[in-house]
Amino acid sequence: MSRWPYLLLLVVMAGLIGVVAVSRFGSSGSHTSFAQLVTPTETHTPGPTPNLTPSPTPGVLHASIDADPDNGSGPCNPIDTRGTGYIGLSYDVAICLESMPKELGAFSFLVNYDGGMSSCTDIACPTGDCLDDNPDANAGTTSFGPTNLGAGWDCNPVDLMEPTCHWSILNWNAAGISCWNLIGPYTTPVGDVAFPLAVINLNAIAQGTDHLTLASVLLTSTDAIDMGDIGSCNPVSSAEIPCYGAEIVLIAVGTI
Repeated sequence: MSRWPYLLLLVVMAGLIGVVAVSRFGSSGSHTSFAQLVTPTETHTPGPTPNLTPSPTPGVLHASIDADPDNGSGPCNPIDTRGTGYIGLSYDVAICLESMPKELGAFSFLVNYDGGMSSCTDIACPTGDCLDDNPDANAGTTSFGPTNLGAGWDCNPVDLMEPTCHWSILNWNAAGISCWNLIGPYTTPVGDVAFPLAVINLNAIAQGTDHLTLASVLLTSTDAIDMGDIGSCNPVSSAEIPCYGAEIVLIAVGTI
């Protein structure tokens, strides 16, 4: 299929979401980020304990948060639903996909966190494609684990959707990223394998348990007619997939 219909669809989507979100919430900084372009819903508000149970059915596509990316052989291998952060220090979480039915052409997500327990350092986009921002896509200069996203990715679509780790509306805090690949090659894993989309770096600022949840997840194939044709969650815009959160226990340094 020609790439032009796909490109046009994504550009139109970015423009429409931007108009809606900016008119409703306004701008909170000198640049417009992906998270600032997504209109939140009530389901995005953190608080309830996230669903921590992995998919019980082998081969079912799902998205999840790995609370301890340093464990095992790398992010998402294995996927840990609980992790630890130490006050005054930073910690990482990874966003994982498992059992993909086809290669990715575009994706987006938000990770909700409690701004009273965790914060982050939001950095300026280091390159035009924003692959090494925060969230840090599994591509570019830094990649995670044995399987990265491959070449051709851009995480600042139409120069309007820079990643951000800190977007706050009232008690809602989120990190978000949106990436597409218009030229290929398309090499993301297919089948019963887990791999990271990106890693987010957060700072532990207060003791307690931070419940991280996924929102606005959209997974789009390389020949998509509809955004999210592979899957989506919270809210569901196309095919629904399970999305699992994680818990980070934040404690003082030296606590066992």
